[in-house]
Amino acid sequence: MDKLDNCLEISTKKERERIQNFIRESVEKLNKDGVVFGLSGGIDSSLLAYLAKESFPENSFALILPERDSDEKDTRDAEELAERLSLDYEKVDITPALEEIGTYELVPEWFKKSFSIKFGINILRFLTARKVLHSLKFGELLRKIKELRPGFAFGMSKIRLRMIMIHKYGFLKNYAVLGATNKTEYLLGHYDIYGDGAVDIECLLHLYKTQVRQLSRFLGIEEKILKKPPSANLVPGFTDEEAMGMTFEKVDRILVFIEKGMEESESRKFGFSEKEIIEVKKAISNTDLRRTLPFDLLKE
Repeated sequence: MDKLDNCLEISTKKERERIQNFIRESVEKLNKDGVVFGLSGGIDSSLLAYLAKESFPENSFALILPERDSDEKDTRDAEELAERLSLDYEKVDITPALEEIGTYELVPEWFKKSFSIKFGINILRFLTARKVLHSLKFGELLRKIKELRPGFAFGMSKIRLRMIMIHKYGFLKNYAVLGATNKTEYLLGHYDIYGDGAVDIECLLHLYKTQVRQLSRFLGIEEKILKKPPSANLVPGFTDEEAMGMTFEKVDRILVFIEKGMEESESRKFGFSEKEIIEVKKAISNTDLRRTLPFDLLKE
């Protein structure tokens, strides 16, 4: 274990209590009666389920929102977790709504296979000479390569519809909407500000993915969830790490390296290249602009 790993170590017991207190205090400030969140079967939302249930044992509600392209294993894992926690939940198939707004018609069926997306991403990496795709300015790409636009619309409409459903239940129950975006995703831009970022309370935004795993293991989340490759669950078999171009463990170490202001020339002794550091820095810079949205004249 080196100093980057040491920086990623957290006091799990204190962190658990800190987040629980933060959730309770935030709900009270918002004059809400409880909390609602999406449960996908992945590690982030599973950790959120544990923390929400402990914070509001009688007033926590989870929504499981599968659609026809979802991985059935994730849906089963989400249901099993909800049952194990005695968590109040509802499963709502959002396929009809996505059909109604024409989401599935945006891209051909071959696009919805993980190998097709991986192949396309590898071509993009080759053409741009970038490993970390988040270091690219997607606005410029979408302007220049119009063929990419339907794919983005396909994914974003799913992510944002999920959030619409969660907010609907939040209003019906007078519950605050909890978010599960972690610090790694937030810094890299691996989240959607109007989708998974459109919440009342971000509970994990201060934790890197590595730290999310530490806290999840401490709380007793099942090994099959801890080891499951993180995914946005837009098409089965396509993972977040394949989209990012490196593992969460590696990118977390790079992010800490940058955070501590270390010299790029020191990178190799920690197991990564200067080019990887530069690309991660560009990803952070690109996301800084997106985090200022919406643009408005009040800020001028």
